[in-house]
Amino acid sequence: MTAILDDQELSEVVQPNEGAVIDAMKNKTARSFLFQVMEGNILLQVSQYKNAREIWASLKVQFVGAKRVQKARLLTLKSKFEKLKMAEDETVDQCAGKITGMVSKGTGLGHVFEQNVLVKKLLDAVPDKYFNLVA
Repeated sequence: MTAILDDQELSEVVQPNEGAVIDAMKNKTARSFLFQVMEGNILLQVSQYKNAREIWASLKVQFVGAKRVQKARLLTLKSKFEKLKMAEDETVDQCAGKITGMVSKGTGLGHVFEQNVLVKKLLDAVPDKYFNLVA
């Protein structure tokens, strides 16, 4: 969105300098661009605002913690990954499925698990009765 606003020379509408006078037409254009890129539920939350600056400020407040939440989820996932052990009544395929599920979640959170880490985890997670398979 910042790239679009920059391209259309509307950045000063959403982040004006102190004491700057905002052109009404530029405000309408910026507001229109902002509304075009929003999903329905977010659009409903900000539709009450009459100028682009207020919309932008509301969006900043809403999404300022998104990176922190993502980081916290990733830390939780990594902790679960480290603690993962295969249950006695589980098959190796089921255990591998759990690991694959965690890898998918990690990818969704922006983290890539290295192949050697995944192999080590699978080998460490299986009980001793599978020692021959591991060897």
